Amino acid sequence: MAIAENEIQYENENDSPYLYVLEIFYYILAVLSFLAGLVKMYQLYQLQVAQRQISNLLTGIQSQNLLPNYQAPQIENISVVAILSLGLTIALGIVQFGTANSLKNRHNYMFCLVVAAVGCLSGSLAGIVGVATFFVLVRPSVKRIFQRPKI
Repeated sequence: MAIAENEIQYENENDSPYLYVLEIFYYILAVLSFLAGLVKMYQLYQLQVAQRQISNLLTGIQSQNLLPNYQAPQIENISVVAILSLGLTIALGIVQFGTANSLKNRHNYMFCLVVAAVGCLSGSLAGIVGVATFFVLVRPSVKRIFQRPKI
């Protein structure tokens, strides 16, 4: 029985570096998501400026009766989509930061798996990290690390 206990301890020692690397990658993904959120905020600002300019231009055209039956296009829907995209990007960054923290503290096993699944669906870098997270988290020794009672 002493060999089996040593093997379990040996597996746990090998799993810690993998969890640490995943933690770092999730912190990087969180920062990249926040930076993408900043870019989307700037794009939303530019979109609102363009909408204002188009609206002013169309108001001027209609006041001169150049196009009497013309109605202004509804471009507010684009702003709604941009705001939803911004919200999802920032939410994804918060969730990825939480996953990195959970990997660091070795808790919320199921949360880490769900975020890895979402990462697999989202993009190339997040997909690679998500697949790597699945490979590491499904190991029985890693499950034991997460199930260990915290003091």
